[in-house]
Amino acid sequence: MTPYAPPGMLIWDAWPLVRQGVCHLYFLQRDREPGVGSSEQEQLGHAVSTDLISWTTRPNVLAPAPADPDDDLQPWTGCAVNFPDGRVGLYYTRRGTRTGGREQSIGLALGDGEHFVRYAGNPVITPTATPVPGLADCRDLAIIAAPDGGGYYGYFATRRPGRNLTETTAIQAAFSTDLLHWRPGPVVFTTDRFACVEVPEVFPLAGRWYLTMLTGNFYGSRGGLPDGQTGAIIYAESDSPLGPFAAPPDPVLLGARWNSPISARSLLWQGERLVLYTDRIRRDRENLDSPLQVGFISTPKRYTVRGGRLGLDYWPLPGGIPTPLQPAFPATPWGQIWPLADARWRQDGEALAGRCLDRWSVLPLNGDGGLCFMLECELECHAAAAGFVVHRQDDFPGFPRQRGLALLAEPESCRALAAALPDFGFTEMRTATEFPPGRFRLRLVQREEALELYLNERLLLGFTYGKGLNGQLGLLVDRGEAIFRKLQLTRFAD
Repeated sequence: MTPYAPPGMLIWDAWPLVRQGVCHLYFLQRDREPGVGSSEQEQLGHAVSTDLISWTTRPNVLAPAPADPDDDLQPWTGCAVNFPDGRVGLYYTRRGTRTGGREQSIGLALGDGEHFVRYAGNPVITPTATPVPGLADCRDLAIIAAPDGGGYYGYFATRRPGRNLTETTAIQAAFSTDLLHWRPGPVVFTTDRFACVEVPEVFPLAGRWYLTMLTGNFYGSRGGLPDGQTGAIIYAESDSPLGPFAAPPDPVLLGARWNSPISARSLLWQGERLVLYTDRIRRDRENLDSPLQVGFISTPKRYTVRGGRLGLDYWPLPGGIPTPLQPAFPATPWGQIWPLADARWRQDGEALAGRCLDRWSVLPLNGDGGLCFMLECELECHAAAAGFVVHRQDDFPGFPRQRGLALLAEPESCRALAAALPDFGFTEMRTATEFPPGRFRLRLVQREEALELYLNERLLLGFTYGKGLNGQLGLLVDRGEAIFRKLQLTRFAD
């Protein structure tokens, strides 16, 4: 279950296409090592999978067109569609040296899924507004079949006239009857909260239409995301595929303070709507301040609607090996200089219980999960917080300061929390609108530096953490009592 990216490369935006039972993944890519400057990173990559977990790299499918000054830069994000005549249409964002990549349009290449030739009628979609002279946003096309069967709707990121940056960002629709010729449609989403929204996708679920997008502080505005997040995949909803789409007060599907995922696109697979996105990584895994890069494709998650909110649920991961997991009694006492008295941890059959009224305590577990594992339990929490510890290490003998990363549920504050021990300095958090009372299922998945925390199978935290990928596992209780039942570790091949 090693996270997938092509050899020597990292994945940027990606989009899937199901064809004859096989998932084709097309994606932007960059050199894994900065400064290499390979021609590979200028081309759209391609991989295939039959389970959405294991991917086989295929030859690149589309390079810049050197003879066209409007299409001779790296192709950017688009989508892929099965045409009625059996061909595959690969849509992409056109950029060229004539404008320094500042004017975008939508292009099309046609082929068999492996080999493509640019359509002679390019561009197929051009921007209808250019609020800033010399700049034209028209990118990231996503296509669905019109529900009345009369054609196709496309959705792309663009700009409209406005008094400030947040007023100009928009998602616009287009319409086609043959997937070749497109006419402009209405603007389906606008916002005054974000400087930019992009990588749109529209789909129906549970009687509503949903629009997902990417946004973040790095586009030029901040304060629109909850829980201190700096980037997120967000959503809006509507009664119609042509909108208008409105974002809820908390629009986040998945976000993070440090290393937020990007570029979510979904597919219908085994009767479910599953989504794939890109997990980002740090250039230097041991340094949280090192530059953020693109990364590797996620495992699939299932879109569900609970309590009127769209969210991502756990999708079963194949091939795991159950691994025995035993507590390492007694719990290691913690103290800055002088170790404090041990908290009370006990084993009652298959359950482990910890009680610590005025501080936090960690119970080490024998062994570690390796680079790729899943740790899960049924947690009964009567404490300020309780959960798992990963990458647990001691600074040096005699001063057991219990370094590591805690991934916790906080029932009183209705949130999930990730925090670096022992000072809780690095934190990721997510407030849950449907936080379950008292007893719930807690599931942690680690794939190298990518970490995911699920509460009753709903994904609340998804981020990357580069420090100390190995280390002992543990359980944590903070100011109260917690009971861990049905504790299970599953290891995956690294």
